[in-house]
Amino acid sequence: MTRASSSLRIANTALADPFDEKIARKWGTPADCRRRALAEVAIKNVSMTYGSDATFRVRVYVPAVEDKQSVPSRPALIMYHGEGWIHRYPEVDEDLAIFFASELRAIVINVDYRLSLEHKLPLPLDDCHQAV
Repeated sequence: MTRASSSLRIANTALADPFDEKIARKWGTPADCRRRALAEVAIKNVSMTYGSDATFRVRVYVPAVEDKQSVPSRPALIMYHGEGWIHRYPEVDEDLAIFFASELRAIVINVDYRLSLEHKLPLPLDDCHQAV
């Protein structure tokens, strides 16, 4: 047996079998790998009105801070849910918004713009612009 094949044999035995039940138990489940929130996050629904009849909702995620003096101002992140202005709602992205608020200590604003099936374009885009 050559030195290279001996090293290869040792390397192969050192690799863990991903299907070994004992090893898999030590790894845990994907849920065990999930990060815990760094800060509690309060969620508020706010109704916004502009113009004569344009009303839409925003969900505001505010992370708790221990000492308000240490955080005189916070960054803000504005989110727009996907699906091409046609359907969905901000609650679909709630886990992501909470994660951003907690990790970044930022105020996250998720806009529930009017959908283009009921309101013709550019009204949904106007809602997004007004949220800023």
